[in-house]
Amino acid sequence: MIEGGIEQGHNYRNKLQPEGSGEVSRWYGAFVATIWHCEIDPKSDSRDTCKWSDRIIELRYEYRGPRRAEIFTERNEAPEVRFLSKKPRHYFDVALKIPIAPYLALKPQYKWGSQPPAFSFLDHQYTLNLEVSAKR
Repeated sequence: MIEGGIEQGHNYRNKLQPEGSGEVSRWYGAFVATIWHCEIDPKSDSRDTCKWSDRIIELRYEYRGPRRAEIFTERNEAPEVRFLSKKPRHYFDVALKIPIAPYLALKPQYKWGSQPPAFSFLDHQYTLNLEVSAKR
């Protein structure tokens, strides 16, 4: 799926500007994909039936291009560094869902980039989630 448009809002205050930066407007674009890995059915030798519980790869990329300078938060080993910038913000997220039992899956995930509201930068974040699902 591809998304696009303009994000608009108002910044009432932030740590660099006590009165806020006023109107916020940025270009927005995203690409989202979900890829299923389906086993071949040994009886029919085809992939006609694919269960939602099979292995799934989820990808997400987001682009935000501020139309004027906005606050950006960068975290390194030192304390946070905040500055105003008009440079584009990118965000990337990929996850792999691996079923280990009915209604239970492991989900390793990787994230990089920044998202609103403060655009705090994630510098190569790796997580391992245990996902539990239920049927009603």
